[in-house]
Amino acid sequence: MDSSQSSSHSKVKVVRWIARVLSGLLILTFSFFFLGEEVFRDSPRKEPLSANGIEQLVLMAVVLISYGFAWKKELLGGSIALLGFIGISIINPRVLSGPIMYLFPLTAILFLLCWWWSKSPRPAEKNVGQTG
Repeated sequence: MDSSQSSSHSKVKVVRWIARVLSGLLILTFSFFFLGEEVFRDSPRKEPLSANGIEQLVLMAVVLISYGFAWKKELLGGSIALLGFIGISIINPRVLSGPIMYLFPLTAILFLLCWWWSKSPRPAEKNVGQTG
């Protein structure tokens, strides 16, 4: 393996682990928020969640679950997470006002970049099976 291949491979590994760590932190953080707000609530809700609130909650769950898929299937998980975040942004554009919310699409894009970089053939693999 020459230096360009090893640097490309190490770049993918670093970005992959950044995406995994970010996704793990986002999953843990928002799971704690959900548990604190809904499960361990001191008093019951005065009114039920609105349809808009339920849609956002479901889409956020889709985004977080897709991060788990992205650990094995980067294209599938990253695409679903990105589409889920776009859906949340359409339903409630105010989510874009919080800078921390940009970690969601950033993490999905990092998974998609890892898939893209790892699927492109390396120069040594292009010549496999050819004699010359």
